[in-house]
Amino acid sequence: MTDKAVLAAARSIRTDRVHGAMELALAAVESAVALLAAYPERDLRHVAQALMTARPSMAAIGNAVAVTLAPVVGGSVDRQGLREQVRSLR
Repeated sequence: MTDKAVLAAARSIRTDRVHGAMELALAAVESAVALLAAYPERDLRHVAQALMTARPSMAAIGNAVAVTLAPVVGGSVDRQGLREQVRSLR
């Protein structure tokens, strides 16, 4: 089950009609990192799924979330190392 904070982050991306795909992709990645850092017990896959499907027509969002979170799933980066992943995107 996805919690309210995750749903709110996905809703924010889904309803944004001002920013482009790249800006929303970065916002999705930053949201994922913040959500996972705030509550490390959150299911990473649920967070990723919610954010990736917020705007399915914008492939950049799904790709950015997947590229950022894949090293965590693969075990090469811990959740705390996600902040470095985001810094590398800027």
